[in-house]
Amino acid sequence: MRLRQKLIAAAMPALAILAALLIVAVMIAGVGESPAEAYRILAQGAVGDWRSLTDTLVKTVPLIFTGLSFAFAAKCNIWNIGAEGQLYMGAVASTAVGVYCTGLPALLHLPLALLAGALAGGLWASIPAWLKVRFKINEVVSTIMLNYTAILVVSALVYGPMIEDPFKSPQTCKILPTARLPVLFEGTKLHAGILLALLACVLYHLIFRHMLFGYRVSAVGKNREAARFSGISVERSICMSMIIAGVFGGLAGAIEMLGTNGLLIIGFSPEYGSDGIAVALLGQLEAVGIFLSAFLLGALRLGATALQRKTDIPQQMITIMQGIIVLFVIAGSAIGRILQNRAAKKEVK
Repeated sequence: MRLRQKLIAAAMPALAILAALLIVAVMIAGVGESPAEAYRILAQGAVGDWRSLTDTLVKTVPLIFTGLSFAFAAKCNIWNIGAEGQLYMGAVASTAVGVYCTGLPALLHLPLALLAGALAGGLWASIPAWLKVRFKINEVVSTIMLNYTAILVVSALVYGPMIEDPFKSPQTCKILPTARLPVLFEGTKLHAGILLALLACVLYHLIFRHMLFGYRVSAVGKNREAARFSGISVERSICMSMIIAGVFGGLAGAIEMLGTNGLLIIGFSPEYGSDGIAVALLGQLEAVGIFLSAFLLGALRLGATALQRKTDIPQQMITIMQGIIVLFVIAGSAIGRILQNRAAKKEVK
């Protein structure tokens, strides 16, 4: 019976994705295009060759970190909608270290820039955590408001004290080579951030499967009163889970700057924070699922460019596809839980 329950849990996301693809295929046919040809172009543009595959992995990296950011807090039943703001603060902190801390060797400069981004994200996330614990302010409201605040702070810095040249487009100076993440394969854009993302997934898995801290966070997420009665500090678990979520968000921004962009510009993020919510939900808050769903959304982003270039299908269709997939996965998860509960009841009987 337990094997059956695991098979149901594994099959529901796959069935949800398949159902979403079928619905989008009908929509594509409705605009006069061939669904089979559209999906072929989409796949070719995302993973059709080595260059496309590595570009997809580059887009996957920030999605993994923002997905982990949302998922870590969600394990504690806290809704961190602020990964976008944490990403922006991590980006500005790592850029500041990468640009203005001169004369440092790469072995020191790069870790320092990454650490600055992680700390900035964690500190930014500590604000809604403190408001939640101290004043019971809903974290959804506070994190959303802090997203806009972070974007405005970064804009003020890039237009003001961090601007490279007031007479040119608003951007910072280039990050020094000693603070840049190395490229893994010559001729591609794939940098060592993908290794850090994999390491983050492993760490996330270990925390919630083999560490007491992860057990406490999960216990608070499932039942706060029962956790409090068993001696677990609910307030501390909420604060720590939110701060660690912010660290993941800050690393997303830091790695984008140090690995992909090389400098800070206005609006550098195509809503990685919002997509991280979809990644976490699609991955069912599990490390392997988050990696796979981040890769899927990264592939959709890259494939959408090829699709728009070679067909008359609007790029918004990919956004619709992403939304339908997430909606179906959430519905599928609910159905899966119902089926698992029924199977468990039959086993008891």
